[in-house]
Amino acid sequence: MKVLLLDVDGVLVHPSGLFSQDLARTYRVPVWSLNFFFRVVFPRCLVGKADLRRVLPPFLLWRFPNGVDDFLRAWFEYERHTDHDLVQHVAALRERGWQVYLATNQERYRVAYLLHDMKFEAFVDGEFSSATIGVRKPDAAYFERVTRTLGMNAHDVVFWDDRAENVEAARQAGWTAYHYRTVDALVKGMDGSDVTRRAVTPT
Repeated sequence: MKVLLLDVDGVLVHPSGLFSQDLARTYRVPVWSLNFFFRVVFPRCLVGKADLRRVLPPFLLWRFPNGVDDFLRAWFEYERHTDHDLVQHVAALRERGWQVYLATNQERYRVAYLLHDMKFEAFVDGEFSSATIGVRKPDAAYFERVTRTLGMNAHDVVFWDDRAENVEAARQAGWTAYHYRTVDALVKGMDGSDVTRRAVTPT
């Protein structure tokens, strides 16, 4: 089995900026309020310990004019910048026999948005989001749980992420991990003999 795991933000998606900063500028949200939400409340959503729709209403006193659904839609749309060139290459790898999964720190509503609204389900076989796994990268438990779920040797998992700390943690867990920088580098790396050899090592 050939398995490719890809990070989302910074790899498959390249947001033009931070939604929180746009929120602060547009609605003059106090910095302390944003910091509390994104540093204290939102991290619990990222690992499935809190429901984003339930924790958001008190913070919509941020003067956002509509309700939770419109807020989430605006947030997800703001960050909707797919790298279509990379998607084409990933789809081609899948046609060559690779199973492709998202390996990303995300809460569950954006995961659903990525898969369904952004049509990622057309070129991936599933997802290993932090909300699904229950822990975030670069925690070692994340990589251990994903490896166990896949039921394969750790070194046969090929992983690309734009954050060096995640790449290093993946390597420590035994994964074949690469620091993502450009589409061309990924394409060249995936065509390399070392990736091919590792991906077909018997379990």
